[in-house]
Amino acid sequence: MGERPRWKYWLWLGLTSFGGPGAQIAALESEVVERRAWLKQEQFGRVLGLCFFLPGPEAQQMVTWVAWKLDGWRAALVAALAFVLPGLIACAALGYAYVIYGKLPAIESALVGVRAVVAGIIFVSAWRLASKSLEGWRQGVASLGAFLGLSFGLPFALVALGAGAVGWWTAPSDDLPAVPVAGLWRRLAWGLLPFLLCGLGLFLLPGIPTGYARLAGVSSFAVLTSFGGAYAALSLWRTQADASGWLTAARFGDALVVGEATPGPLMLAGSFIGFVAGYQGVLGGGAGLVPALVGLLIPAVFTFGISTTLILATAPLGEVGIASARFRGAMTSVTAAAAGALAWMGAMLVLGAGGRPLPVVLTFMAVVFSQQKWLGVPALLALGAAAGWALS
Repeated sequence: MGERPRWKYWLWLGLTSFGGPGAQIAALESEVVERRAWLKQEQFGRVLGLCFFLPGPEAQQMVTWVAWKLDGWRAALVAALAFVLPGLIACAALGYAYVIYGKLPAIESALVGVRAVVAGIIFVSAWRLASKSLEGWRQGVASLGAFLGLSFGLPFALVALGAGAVGWWTAPSDDLPAVPVAGLWRRLAWGLLPFLLCGLGLFLLPGIPTGYARLAGVSSFAVLTSFGGAYAALSLWRTQADASGWLTAARFGDALVVGEATPGPLMLAGSFIGFVAGYQGVLGGGAGLVPALVGLLIPAVFTFGISTTLILATAPLGEVGIASARFRGAMTSVTAAAAGALAWMGAMLVLGAGGRPLPVVLTFMAVVFSQQKWLGVPALLALGAAAGWALS
C-alpha cells in the first residue's frame, strides 16, 4: 500500500481515536503491527520509548513517526494533520455550544456529571501510568513530590525537571548508545525557527492583541515541557488559563471533558480554551466567532506544529531506541511524576464539585467501569451527562 491510499487510514484513526493517549496508542499498535503488519513489534516498542521520552503528545508523535517510516516526511505531515483535524473541528463545534448554552441549568447539571466521570477516568490513567513507572522508592518520591508540588503551586515543568535529574543521576552508569545524531540539532533548529519567528511576530507587531501572543507562548511552553504526556501539559494550561482569565480553575474540568469527548490528541483542550477565551473577548481585539476561531487555531498550530517538528527531527533515533540506562531512569522518573500530576488533577476535579454526593458516586463508578474496561470513554461521558441532568 502506498502513500496515497494510506492517508485514508490516518483520517479514519483521527475520526475514531477516543479515550486519550493510552487507548490511541493501543489502537495504533493493533492496526499497524498486528493487523496490517506495517511494522514489527520491536520497531513499535523502540519508537514508543522515544515518544515517551520526547515532550509533546505521544499518540500524535507515534502516528507521525509511523507515517514517516512508511512513506516519508510528506506523508508524516499528512498523517499528523489527519489525526488532529477531526478533533479540532469537534472542539470548535463543542466550544460554540459551550459559550452559547453552557450556563443553562440543564447543561450545567450535565457538565457536573461529566466532570465527575472525567475525574474517574483521570484517576485510572494515573494508576496505569504509575503501575508502569514505579520501579522503586525514587519513582514513588517523584509521584508524591509532583502531587504535593502542584498542590502548593509549583509548576510541573520544575517538578519534572527535578524528577528527571534524580532519575538520571541515580541510574546505573553506562555508555550512551551509538545513535544517529548527525544533523539532529540542525533539523531541530530549522524546524523550530518558524514557530519562534511567528511567536515573536505576535508579540512585537503592532495591532495584534496581546492575548494572542500570550496564547502562543503558553501553547509553546506547554508542549515543550510536557514530559510525561498530554496530562502534564494540561496541568500548566490549568494554571495559566486561570491566571489569564481565559477559563477559571473551577471550570477547567470542562476543557478536560472536551479533550476526552473529542477524537484525536487530548491536548486539543488547549484549543478549546482559546476558543472560549476568544469568543468572550478575553484575548483582546473584540469578541465573537472570528476571535474564537483565531483562539482555536493558535494553540493547535503551536502545539502540534512543534510536536511534529520534534518527532521528525529525532525520527532516526526511533530506529535504535533509547538504550541508555540513564535515559531510561530519567524517563521513568518523569513518567512517575506525571502520574502524580494526574492524580492531583483528578483530585482538583473532585474537590471542585464541593463534596456533593452525586459527583463522588459518579467518579467512583467511572473508576470501576474504566478500570474493568466495561465501557469506553464516550459511553462513560454520556452516562455521566445523563446522570447529572436527571438527578440534579
